[in-house]
Amino acid sequence: MIAILFSAAIMIAAVVFSFYNAEKSSKLYVWNKGHLLRFTFIFGVLEILTFFTGYIPKALIPISLFAVLLSILSDGFCALLCLVLLVSYYGILNPTDALTSACLLLGGAVSVAAFSEVELTGDLRPRIIAFMCGDFICSGLAFISHSGEGMLTFMLLSLIRVIASGFIVFAVLKVMADRYFFEDRDFYEEICDPENEYLMAMESASKAAYNRALHDAYLSEKLAEAMGYDVLFVKAGAYYLNAKKYELFNGVKLPVRFKRLLSLLWNNERDVSDDKNYDMMLKKQAALIRFTDMYIMAVLYSFKKNGNATPEYGKLTEVVVKKKIKEGDKLFTLFSLNELNKLKAACKAEKKYYEFLRRQ
Repeated sequence: MIAILFSAAIMIAAVVFSFYNAEKSSKLYVWNKGHLLRFTFIFGVLEILTFFTGYIPKALIPISLFAVLLSILSDGFCALLCLVLLVSYYGILNPTDALTSACLLLGGAVSVAAFSEVELTGDLRPRIIAFMCGDFICSGLAFISHSGEGMLTFMLLSLIRVIASGFIVFAVLKVMADRYFFEDRDFYEEICDPENEYLMAMESASKAAYNRALHDAYLSEKLAEAMGYDVLFVKAGAYYLNAKKYELFNGVKLPVRFKRLLSLLWNNERDVSDDKNYDMMLKKQAALIRFTDMYIMAVLYSFKKNGNATPEYGKLTEVVVKKKIKEGDKLFTLFSLNELNKLKAACKAEKKYYEFLRRQ
């Protein structure tokens, strides 16, 4: 017993250290920064619940759900360590049931993989469905070792657990998204007002910069809507893409996510692929804003070169993206082929706006 407790203490210390190390190396999801105590508390609660899994039907053991929750609240490696520890507890309590332990470990690993790069602002349904399907399949494997229930009862209980787990995961992700990404909507609406104090200060400093910000914001809004991105957030970033030198936000406490977007835009960071301070959606939004600014400049240049010509706007989209990639801007490699097609279609659809630009 002493050896078991000592081993458990070492594993718990390893879990806490992995969280701390992930935070220091910027591998944690951004919404978990500074929340070691929250993670430790929830992990402790799940540990206690795991000790009672030996008293419920095997089909209802929610280890995969625990693994997903821990993955959302930390990172993949930390969640896997937690999973190994939780399954070890089950194995200690049920030493003759090695096959079930193996199935729980497999199901948990599949679940962690499904949420390895979760984006709270993206479409969560494919990940949740993948998690539920993987969990249900692993439940089928666990049926081999079950005793006491018929196959129909076992699979029905498994289905109930998987569906309940899916709803719980969705609810947790929704709460995290609302708390981290959408609680600052009033601020974004305020700074997107063309007559707010920050844009008025920009106009006073440079009328040209103000007009450019208006154009960037308009087209970014249209493209973000077509791409399925957070329209208000992208529009806010586009307004202040070229505002660094005007020091508009000195002394202003900005939302963390918006501050990181400005860091990507103002510092021209091109490769943050391993830094989870910048999630995938944030990088794509920054790339879209940069694209919009460069695309407008390309359209204006084509008008200046030949005022009567009508550029091939779809082809111009490809030229701008390829140019940025050639310059070494890896953010532009994040767009999928489907997103690039949406981008081209959205650019083509703004012909009336381009005619307005032509008259400027």
